[in-house]
Amino acid sequence: MPRRTYKTFEVEESLKALRLFHLAGQTSRVAFPRTYNRLKEMTAAAGLTAEQLNKARAFAAKMTTDQVEAICELARRHQTPFGPVHITFTMPLPDAARDRVIERALRNGWGANQLMREVKKQRPAPDLHKGRLPQLPKDAAGYLVFLRDTALTWRRWRRALDDPRRATSKAAFAKLPADVKRLVNQVVELMAELEEGVEKARQKP
Repeated sequence: MPRRTYKTFEVEESLKALRLFHLAGQTSRVAFPRTYNRLKEMTAAAGLTAEQLNKARAFAAKMTTDQVEAICELARRHQTPFGPVHITFTMPLPDAARDRVIERALRNGWGANQLMREVKKQRPAPDLHKGRLPQLPKDAAGYLVFLRDTALTWRRWRRALDDPRRATSKAAFAKLPADVKRLVNQVVELMAELEEGVEKARQKP
């Protein structure tokens, strides 16, 4: 896949946002070293949502201003945007792994989605008992829509794999262990059955 070309203003705007995000985290950590029961006050002071502020504080805790400036210099050298979304994706990684993936992202001109995929490769398998639980439907009609969309996601992915423009992705999939590919194909078939069953159920009066 050819490297995407970015305009200078795109790079500079992203780096400006990155610096401001880091500064917001630093400022909040100094002003509110203790956060208990002060979330509303903290978010108002920072002008960020609670989620954004937590990420900014984590960013400021893990990286110094000099490290941020080093990222900016590298981003300019490779003419690749790198803003708050990008840095947030890398926060779960250990320091050394984070530095390596940032360098690769900037050198290869990765967008946020590609960076997120690469970070996921380096993270341990998620724990089923940790993390936020998904929002679930509250009635049968909602469940039918939820299940239809889940099935469609799988089937669209499988269809995209056969697109001639996705030859690189298809070649990568072909390298997976035979047992994994077999299970994936079984899931896709089951999802087709699920989609068909859901549509029949939705058509019933």
